[in-house]
Amino acid sequence: MRSELVAAVASEAVLDRYNDLAYGGTETYRPETDSFRQYLFPWEEEVVRNRFPKPPARILVGGAGGGREPLALAELGYEIVAFDPSETLVTSLTARAPGNVTVLGGAYEEMDALFAEGRRFDAAIVGWGSFSHLRSEKARVATLRSFARLTDGPILVSFLAVKGATSPRLQRMRRLLPRRAERDPQDIFAVTIGFYHPVDEGEVRGLAEQAELEVVHLSFDERDTNWPHVVLRRRQ
Repeated sequence: MRSELVAAVASEAVLDRYNDLAYGGTETYRPETDSFRQYLFPWEEEVVRNRFPKPPARILVGGAGGGREPLALAELGYEIVAFDPSETLVTSLTARAPGNVTVLGGAYEEMDALFAEGRRFDAAIVGWGSFSHLRSEKARVATLRSFARLTDGPILVSFLAVKGATSPRLQRMRRLLPRRAERDPQDIFAVTIGFYHPVDEGEVRGLAEQAELEVVHLSFDERDTNWPHVVLRRRQ
């Protein structure tokens, strides 16, 4: 009940602050710790190998956290521009970024200001699961449009969860809860990662359509070796 209430009614400021604490305080997201992951997951490796241009292509990475994807891609020879809203993680990544990684502080909602000069990228990654933290359809479409404006090639987006069946009891409770405008009844709050929004295939395709993107590849395989993800690109 507590998690359902937080997902439904917590303010944007509260959820922003909680996400910052949840990620900034977790060692696996901070490159100065022994727990940090500095590698691409198998499904990311497959997308980069089969869909991305070869190094030294310029890659934009949003929601970069402490730099798992940027640092791994930099080792492959790519030129990276990475950004994240967490000041703690931006500081950590900046201290360890090699010369081919540029680090900026900012959220998806700030992309127009961050990249006002209109720099171009050959491919992009919406950092692991970070798209799921966007709290409205309007924000999700705007984010995809911002990436499309900046990216000439493929855009990889991954999701923290897929919408599934819920019990009649949970459905009744969600119908009775007050809810902020644009929040979805299936939105979730978890102590470990804060607010996140599950998706399904129809929603992903609809968001891509609104953002004037085409779906190049879509995987909702939920095995441990995979995360739900989509590869998009501007319509030709």
